[in-house]
Amino acid sequence: MTTTFPALASLLTTAGALALMVKGATRWRAARRAPRSPATPPPMPREPAPPPSRAPRRTVARPDGTCAGCGTPIPGTDSHCGICARKQTASPDAGRTALLHWAFTIVVLTMIYGAGYLLAP
Repeated sequence: MTTTFPALASLLTTAGALALMVKGATRWRAARRAPRSPATPPPMPREPAPPPSRAPRRTVARPDGTCAGCGTPIPGTDSHCGICARKQTASPDAGRTALLHWAFTIVVLTMIYGAGYLLAP
């Protein structure tokens, strides 16, 4: 009795698979015998007409100039070159601030690791 149930279960799955194959072959044969309709191209979407463009604004061309800080030739729209602009915006104690941040980070991490070492068994 123990061998008949697995044998029946495998027969049922085999019969189901065979029935699906037969049904698929029947559909395929019916589709092959059906008259073919001429292939129609897929509908193409219509693009809307682009809106009318406005006339571009007239801009006054400024002559090229020189940087007020170092004398480098630059476009007329700017007064300072990129290097001088960065020098003006940078704070004079940026290095000192970075050093203080690193020192604070090292102190905090030392305290955390020290507490972990002391509390570890």
